[in-house]
Amino acid sequence: MSKIEKLIEKLRNNPRDANIAMIRKILDKFELEYVWGKGDHLNVKHPEIDYILTIPAHKPIKPIYIIKLLKMIDEIRGDEDE
Repeated sequence: MSKIEKLIEKLRNNPRDANIAMIRKILDKFELEYVWGKGDHLNVKHPEIDYILTIPAHKPIKPIYIIKLLKMIDEIRGDEDE
């Protein structure tokens, strides 16, 4: 199991432990585009997905945003398998 897979599994088990550095590692691995939006918000998108996920980078990051990010990654993985 790769480091990224371990990190994803860690976030699945406890999304409250997330920080912005962890999220950026995952975003880079899955080629998700991200830009800093207004204030401390990270806007995440992927060419194959038709929505943008906005993650407030305030500490702590709320688990709902981590769950949404993990769902986005699952969608990307599904697209790669086809």
